Amino acid sequence: MLAAPYRPLTVSCQELAPNSQEPRWISYNEIHGPSHELAYNDHTERLCDENEQNSTACAMVREPVSRTLRCICIVALSCVMVVVVVVVVSVVMYTTLVLKGVAGIKPCAKNLQLVYNPGCNRDAALCMRRYSDVSYATMHNAFATTQDGIVFAQHRACMRSALVQGIRGFMLDVHLTADRSLKLCHVFCKMGSVSLPRTLLMFAEFLDKNPREVVTIIWEARYDARPDLQEPERLQLQALLGRAMLDAGLMKHLHVQPRGKAWPRLQNMIDSNRRLVSLTDLSSSSNEPWNMKVWEHAFDTPFYNEDVADLERHCSVHRGSAGNKLFILNHFTIMGTLSVDTVGLGSVNNIVPVGAIQTINTAPFIWDRVIACSKCLGRFPNFVAVDFWESSDVISVTQKLNAIAVGSIVEQPAQCARANGGA
Repeated sequence: MLAAPYRPLTVSCQELAPNSQEPRWISYNEIHGPSHELAYNDHTERLCDENEQNSTACAMVREPVSRTLRCICIVALSCVMVVVVVVVVSVVMYTTLVLKGVAGIKPCAKNLQLVYNPGCNRDAALCMRRYSDVSYATMHNAFATTQDGIVFAQHRACMRSALVQGIRGFMLDVHLTADRSLKLCHVFCKMGSVSLPRTLLMFAEFLDKNPREVVTIIWEARYDARPDLQEPERLQLQALLGRAMLDAGLMKHLHVQPRGKAWPRLQNMIDSNRRLVSLTDLSSSSNEPWNMKVWEHAFDTPFYNEDVADLERHCSVHRGSAGNKLFILNHFTIMGTLSVDTVGLGSVNNIVPVGAIQTINTAPFIWDRVIACSKCLGRFPNFVAVDFWESSDVISVTQKLNAIAVGSIVEQPAQCARANGGA
């Protein structure tokens, strides 16, 4: 079967028939055979090499196909250009937010010596309170700061400055690396890590210089780039952490809390010089009684929050038992993991609709959320954990909480609807 006649693209594309001055038209099937017969034979043009005018092997140029390919290429190129523009704009916006956040931060504190205050944690009214009746401003992933060299930082200002300013709770991720050393990092230590020995020496220096301060470390133990520790690695990490604590001179400050017993008053902890509480998700060991399992003493609220709605909805017991003495209230979103300080989002709100989470770290939102969740659960919040402590109101919020009479926060089921995103 012959295809419809084709018009020649140029004179050179004509195949001259023997003993004839007229061109003989060659169909697609004559060149390629019947098996190559295609639906687009109509309107197909032949393109022949001038050197092959007398050959039957003229190449065929299929006009509709070439037009379709051109369209596909244009669309693909347009998509690539759009992606490039989006990436460039995102990088510029991200860099702007980071630089804006860093610009107003004071240099990392060198001197950890505080002006003497006869109170306990700078407040005389707290001395007769039990450790479990005090609220502590807490840094989530405290090691991940811009000033400590972490690229995807969750705080701008360093831990030294945080201690000086009033942060008393520190969440630290300690990872056992492939070379069997311990580092402070998040998920992948190659993306940035902080020295564990240097961090522990910082705490030792602070406690030695300020004998009326009580500090808490909440450890999360992991194996670098792996989700879970196997038992041999867990035991090795525990032993290495104990050695690091000893080398830093912190053993003399560590408080040991019997499970189920009432926590001591801050003044008692100060008098005994046992002013460092270490809570960990490692298994407890009778050989290291200071290594207290966190979920035997505390419970927390969900930590995976994407937006304001999640923060308002996530007021429930996530890990640990509601019967435990200590309450950890997680108050941060995944924006912190991306190193975005929500306070600085106002400058890009006209481009990206992120203004709704801009004020989560500042009053009145943080105060209202903490109070609503506390009343929902009927528990006093001991650790209010935030990202970007330096631009937040977490210190003033915990000071305000500590001014509330012990036992005044009682369970109010009506608050649960509000705290969990209801009407």
